Amino acid sequence: MCINSNVTINKNTSYYGGAIFNGVDVQTTLDNAYLGNIKIAGATISSNTAYFGGAVFNSGYYIDKGEDTYVLNTKFIVESGSFTNNTAKHNTTSYIGGEGGVVYNEGELTINGGSFTGNTCEEFGGVIYNYSGREKTDSFNDAKCFGVVSITSGTFGGTQTGEGNTAEYMGGAVYNGSQFSKSAALTISGGSFVGNAAAPNGEGSGGAIANDENATMLISGGTISDNTAMGGAGIVNLADLTITGGTITNNTASL
Repeated sequence: MCINSNVTINKNTSYYGGAIFNGVDVQTTLDNAYLGNIKIAGATISSNTAYFGGAVFNSGYYIDKGEDTYVLNTKFIVESGSFTNNTAKHNTTSYIGGEGGVVYNEGELTINGGSFTGNTCEEFGGVIYNYSGREKTDSFNDAKCFGVVSITSGTFGGTQTGEGNTAEYMGGAVYNGSQFSKSAALTISGGSFVGNAAAPNGEGSGGAIANDENATMLISGGTISDNTAMGGAGIVNLADLTITGGTITNNTASL
């Protein structure tokens, strides 16, 4: 499916993915699974709300059946478009949610362009929450998901008032985390991360990006500047981080 510049998606509310749920459907056997594949090419997606993925929930499974391994990852690709003022809310009754202001990803997410401004989450990942962990489903109690994110271009935040993305705890723009050793993978080769904040009114870390436990991150390009947090104003790293290129400048930590 391709969603182009003639499409506006706004003011939707859901539990998973305020506007879009890109999923996996296993009909009879794992070999016959249906996998969602969506490309955004110029759409406007704004003011959507959910507990997991304010605008988009991108699903995926990794299932190990002895000699056979099944990777059932949906694909969500952004070539261009505008993602503005989407929100991942935290449920104060059940204490869940608030992850991924725009996208909650446990499949394959590729960002080749687009602008992401004014998005918020009440927990982790103002724009993207990338996750790998164990998923217990009705069909497969040993199912896992392995989130993979590649960012080659795009604008995350900005210098004008209201353009920055925010997270209440970690990852003003992007959060990368996992339950399994070195499984959630984030690669950044381009793009700009400017004016984002983690917990602007409290104790937060990773103003632009948070690489949390058991995750891997490679940065080979892009610009990370003018972001704020209490600790790790540009990047907070608690796992495996490699930096071979890019610019990290003028970020401010309040510690």
